[in-house]
Amino acid sequence: RVWHLRTGVVFITCVLFFAIGKLFFINVGFVTYRAQLREIVSVELATIRYRKGAVSKESAIRIAGDVDFYLRRIHKRLGLQSSEKSKIEVFLFGDLDFKKRLTGTRQTWIGHPVANKILISEALFPSATLEHELVHAVSGSFGSPWLFGLPASPGLLEAFASAFSVDELSQAKRVRI
Repeated sequence: RVWHLRTGVVFITCVLFFAIGKLFFINVGFVTYRAQLREIVSVELATIRYRKGAVSKESAIRIAGDVDFYLRRIHKRLGLQSSEKSKIEVFLFGDLDFKKRLTGTRQTWIGHPVANKILISEALFPSATLEHELVHAVSGSFGSPWLFGLPASPGLLEAFASAFSVDELSQAKRVRI
């Protein structure tokens, strides 16, 4: 019985350390991104952060318009009310090598449901992936039960984002043409 109790305590401690570490790592990453991507363009539903010289202000404004369009569509389709709390933070990288140094990924776009943030690249724009990643960021508040600050079902969040933007493949084909 004592062995079972010790095993349970060790297991719970490990889960807590993992969850706290995961949340700490995510927040430290976003602090770093904010420090590097200091220029800001704001629209009603999003704040776009980018690096001067790597992304032009005109490009950031154009992408902000696309982000705002998709977020409005997502909110309308899901029946969500927009508020300052629901605002999405977008980290827009102009240089893929710089993005890889900061995030560990060169071409992958990332939507963070835990933090209502996405990481995208101007070099890969336009992309059918934008709406998909925005759905990830929006769905964090309702898309899955949470366990220690982490999604209990990451597969459910991915399935929801994929189903929501069901026309991704045909959109991707149109972008390439």
